Amino acid sequence: RVAAEKAPADEARRIAAEKAAAEEASRIAAEKAAKEEAIRVAAEKAPADEARRIAAEKAAVEEALRIAAEKAAKEEAIRVAAEKAAPDEARRIAAKKAAAEESLRAIAAEKAANEEASRIAAEKAAADEARRIAAEKTAAEEALRVAAEKASEEEAIRVAAEK
Repeated sequence: RVAAEKAPADEARRIAAEKAAAEEASRIAAEKAAKEEAIRVAAEKAPADEARRIAAEKAAVEEALRIAAEKAAKEEAIRVAAEKAAPDEARRIAAKKAAAEESLRAIAAEKAANEEASRIAAEKAAADEARRIAAEKTAAEEALRVAAEKASEEEAIRVAAEK
């Protein structure tokens, strides 16, 4: 009788365990399928990304070549124009360059003179400050000397008064 009563409970537990195992198996299968799908999508996307990267690199190279070609054309145009320019133009340019260099030299000389003047002014200010401090020190020493003399005279008067 006890065994007969126990049997349905054991059967219920066995069925629950089987159900849990089946659910775990189906969860694992679903995760595996999701991972495989993600890998498949990434694999499909990778060639497109690579193609875009290659196209971008190609475009950058073409742009660099275009810029280099434009620069070369401009330099050639400048060279041709310079060859065509009259000797007077060359002299005018040289004179302009010389004037600019002279102007720069004058500015540099003025800057150096200003810096020297500033340095001299700073030295003079330092010397003036040193003289002022020395004068204050001398005045203080003189005041101390006078005070000492006065104290000495007062002491002499006091001694004389005591006598």
